[in-house]
Amino acid sequence: MMLCSTIRLRTCIVPILLALCTASVHSQSAPSIIVEPKNAKVVKIGDTFEFLCKASKPIMYCSIKNTIGSLNMRENTKKDSYEYFGKGFQLGDCGIKFLSVTENLHGNISCTVGLVDNDLEGVGHTNLIVAIPPNSVQLSIDKNEYKEKEEIVMSCRALGGRPAPTVTLYLGNDTLATSKPGQDIVNHNRQADYKDNNKKVICKATHMASSKDDAKMTERNLIIQFRPQPINNLGTINKFGFFEGVEGIITLDIFANPRPSKLAWKVDNAAPDLGLYYPLNEKNIVMNDDGSYAAKFRIYKVSREDVDKTFTLTATNQLGSETYNVKISFDPTPKEEETSLGAGSIVAIIVAVLIVFVAIVLTLFARTTGRWCFAAGVPAQGDKEAGGVLQSSDTESADKVAAVGAGQHAGIRIRNYLRDKINSFKTSSKVPTSEEEAKDAEAAEQKTAPPTASDGVVYAELELRKPGDTPVIRDDGEKTEYAQIVIPAQNAAKV
Repeated sequence: MMLCSTIRLRTCIVPILLALCTASVHSQSAPSIIVEPKNAKVVKIGDTFEFLCKASKPIMYCSIKNTIGSLNMRENTKKDSYEYFGKGFQLGDCGIKFLSVTENLHGNISCTVGLVDNDLEGVGHTNLIVAIPPNSVQLSIDKNEYKEKEEIVMSCRALGGRPAPTVTLYLGNDTLATSKPGQDIVNHNRQADYKDNNKKVICKATHMASSKDDAKMTERNLIIQFRPQPINNLGTINKFGFFEGVEGIITLDIFANPRPSKLAWKVDNAAPDLGLYYPLNEKNIVMNDDGSYAAKFRIYKVSREDVDKTFTLTATNQLGSETYNVKISFDPTPKEEETSLGAGSIVAIIVAVLIVFVAIVLTLFARTTGRWCFAAGVPAQGDKEAGGVLQSSDTESADKVAAVGAGQHAGIRIRNYLRDKINSFKTSSKVPTSEEEAKDAEAAEQKTAPPTASDGVVYAELELRKPGDTPVIRDDGEKTEYAQIVIPAQNAAKV
């Protein structure tokens, strides 16, 4: 009975001890680890790659695991292909730097760290994507040839790239469609147009791991079948530059596929007179570089009657026909008039207007303030203090003016000043027609009453004439020139 009790007691104690130990372990939580880079990183072959796990407390050991295997890292670890990365175990850093990435490093990379005061290990991981360019591209077009307005279904796919390259479909120089990020295929549907005939459909893949010159590309010519197309929507085609009395050739470039099987010319709805006209290549049709076919009609000797005639061409192939009406003219080929200005022309006009505006503003400023080339045309400061005011009529005798100073200013350049003020004041007196009338006019001017004394100034008149000169009789269109100087009364005696 006693033995049974002892066995039962031991049976109860063992599970209790195990439970206590388990509870003790689970009371600790795994340390938090910060990973850099957190998200997947794309790296080209040969580049460096740094992976770092950061703990909040000092660590005892650091282990890095990748597709190659597990690496035990120390602070002084430095190998040919990798080395320790971080600020040290004391700061909680566990990292690795790959000095030259290889393709076999592609995949998951993780770290495991042990902390000093924690029995649980800390773990962090990220994903390393080693970029490789695509091996090839594949272009798919559902048919070899299309009739006009049929639907064209095309597809472009890149094979073997990592991450997915950018895939683009082109028609000639025009972009048709581009793949979405992360997708290595692009599809496009369009309606067949005769203008697309013989254009290249290009499938191209660009990738970060390859240069522009190494981009993968394939192409195919697009074949569109269509009837002969109209040349314009005007109904009549005008041909210029013909000369009377000499040979003239009418040339029409016809777009059609297949080539026109028949070209039929008429003159005023009748068969051409082979003595006057000759269809050059009605049977042997020549293909131009742009894919059109040249239809030519010779006029042996152009006459004025030919200008009034209508030349008609009917081009026919397996898909239909088209009729073209042509008129010829002796006038030269007209030049196309520009109906709008380009952006460059508009910018040039705006700049020119701004330059002219600035030049006008600077000129007015310089003239008003007497700066730069206008400095000689404005009285000096002493002139302003003396109160000198100059007035003039015309510039006929301005070159003979001598400056007369009042008080402290001398050498006033009346000549330039008169030129600036020439339109301000003009004489209203009639030009003398005889020597006696000139003397009478001179006497009348001398009798002109000066300002009153209350004005504080005296009036003086300076006649611009050499001593001993006699008045000259002038025509009605000429002017007599004189200058007036008004100075303060207190300086009148000095004058």
